[in-house]
Amino acid sequence: GGWDLKMDVDITKTNNNGTINTSPSALIFPIVRIQNNCNPKFTIPVVDIDQNLVMCRWGQASKQECGDECMILPSKTLNIYDCTLNLTGILDGIYTIALQIEDTPISNSDGSLSSVPLQFLL
Repeated sequence: GGWDLKMDVDITKTNNNGTINTSPSALIFPIVRIQNNCNPKFTIPVVDIDQNLVMCRWGQASKQECGDECMILPSKTLNIYDCTLNLTGILDGIYTIALQIEDTPISNSDGSLSSVPLQFLL
């Protein structure tokens, strides 16, 4: 299938520290191996040096964030607030995970400052 990566960045000065926003980052290997039939749950470590609120969400095809790889993993949930992925059921094969990591100023949660793609294989 096809892949898409899309990043949005706002480079205006932020209210919380008066500097230009730095996008959040995630610390994860490009391939994550899990044991079959164990219903794994793992948290993706995300960092924002500006101390903004960081959330994760599924990539959306309508926003051209993941191409044909959107939401192909069966039996999954994502906690958007702590970036925890919970898998249930039998996983047979290799799956693409396509997420967007977004930062929002703590003082204003109306919209994200930046949206950074995170794609890896499971």
